[in-house]
Amino acid sequence: MRLILINILIGLLVAVIAQGKGYPFIPWWLKGAISGPLGLLYVIFMKRQEPPKSEEKISSACPNCGGMISLGQSLCPHCNNKIDIVDV
Repeated sequence: MRLILINILIGLLVAVIAQGKGYPFIPWWLKGAISGPLGLLYVIFMKRQEPPKSEEKISSACPNCGGMISLGQSLCPHCNNKIDIVDV
């Protein structure tokens, strides 16, 4: 019984450290509770998860009113300003 409680607490510690590095809490809590001290060692040396970078720009601000417009639009739906492709 004591060993189960210790593994649950180690799992919580693993999950808190993993969440601080950008990983989800629940899966890492389960991994830490199952693997025990080995999971703790693993998560300590694990790299921080980088958020995905979005390279594709899908919208922009209108140079006239600042409203959001799609890149394919040639007319702002907010102020009816004609938009040149160079402006966007």
